[in-house]
Amino acid sequence: MPCRPDHHERSLQVAGATVAMELHVCEVNGTLFAVSAADMKDPAKVDAALHDLRDSALGKLRGEPVADTKAPAWPGMTPQPGAGRWTWTGPWPDGQRKQVLLRLAARGTWVVQAMVLGPEGENTVSAWAPFEEALRFQP
Repeated sequence: MPCRPDHHERSLQVAGATVAMELHVCEVNGTLFAVSAADMKDPAKVDAALHDLRDSALGKLRGEPVADTKAPAWPGMTPQPGAGRWTWTGPWPDGQRKQVLLRLAARGTWVVQAMVLGPEGENTVSAWAPFEEALRFQP
């Protein structure tokens, strides 16, 4: 994380199960960085959870998010059809134009979501690569 994150935990309905979602979030110069993770405990629910998390995160946006089909696999992650990376630029409910960069992945029964949300412009895009590359997952 590019700053000292706050830690939150909340119960969330994902893939028909109530799970404890851990969230680490911080903000630098108007750009929000967030990583969340939850243990689905059931391997059969992992892909559905990834789809639910994607739909929840991107469903609030006006316009169509773009899937980054050339995004490399996240090292150490378990391949899942619902994993991937999406970008979106458009109007936020407050009228400002924002950019969202979203990455979803799984490792075993854990689902992981990483997001950068900031003002439209090169600063938000350039913040994504070092943030994503710095995320490492313990075996």
